[in-house]
Amino acid sequence: MDGRLWLHRPRWQGWSILCLMLVGCNRHQVHPAWEQSARQTPALQSASKGSTGRWTSLWGSSTAWPVVSPSSDSPMAGQGPPKPDTLAVLAQVQLDAAFQDNTLPASREMLLDQARQGFLKALRQDPKNPTALLGLARYYARLGERSKALEVYQRYLHSYPEDKEVRHELALVHAQWKDWNGAVYWCDEALRLDPESRQIRKTKGFCLARAGRHDEALAVFQQIMPESLARYHLARVLEHLGQVEASRQQLQQALRIDPHCEPAREFLAELEAVYYHPVQAPAGHSVQPAGHTMPAIDPQSAPPTSPAISGQADGSPGLVAPLGGIPLPAQRSP
Repeated sequence: MDGRLWLHRPRWQGWSILCLMLVGCNRHQVHPAWEQSARQTPALQSASKGSTGRWTSLWGSSTAWPVVSPSSDSPMAGQGPPKPDTLAVLAQVQLDAAFQDNTLPASREMLLDQARQGFLKALRQDPKNPTALLGLARYYARLGERSKALEVYQRYLHSYPEDKEVRHELALVHAQWKDWNGAVYWCDEALRLDPESRQIRKTKGFCLARAGRHDEALAVFQQIMPESLARYHLARVLEHLGQVEASRQQLQQALRIDPHCEPAREFLAELEAVYYHPVQAPAGHSVQPAGHTMPAIDPQSAPPTSPAISGQADGSPGLVAPLGGIPLPAQRSP
């Protein structure tokens, strides 16, 4: 009897081992619904890397956003709904993916809907969640829905009134809409909280110049750089606006103040070569006005990277990059 049982035992043990192996394999292949949907969206996978390289993986760490990784004791592991911050971060990734160059139109619409729903779901759980509020405001700003964007920005500032960076961001949003006086207003609001900020003053100077308030722009520029460089930067804005003679006069004045101001000297030579003493261009090429060799002076390019205005090595302000669909500070945690 014992011998017969021993003969049948290997077959029983083999089936047991096979069942355990199958269960183990299936367990490792199961993913939560949110993870499966992320894996099935190529645009979202592409956005997890990001054009700037700031996202190393969909749930990896970032230099700006606090990313929550699912773990055994996390709600994302099946112990409850995702936290508001997690929902907002995923929605931001979907929003960025929607604006990737290689995203198909149908996928873009789907990603935009998912991003909006994610921000709203996070705000239902936590109406004052800063990540979700800023994400939703930037969502509307990117789509050009001004009234909705401003409403959500105001909700954010009502809860976080001391955030000068978001006031600066609002200035850039108004600049994207070419509301230059509105942009100047929000620069002043930001400077009220940080009067010595050079970056905000740079933004204000360019927006004043674009608003046609040239004397005020020059005065603001002179707060952060020598007068010769201030006039050089004002000259570039004027040329960009088609006011070539006014631009030329600013450059000449800059060189009278400082004959060694190389940016002014080089730009004046270029200006005169193109507008006053045009040279026949080689076949197949066309000489463009000087201002076309620099980025357009419309804040931001998409954040909103970064998003706004960068300084130059000599301490002079950089040119405001074009906004295209704001990356505003799209990946800045409050």
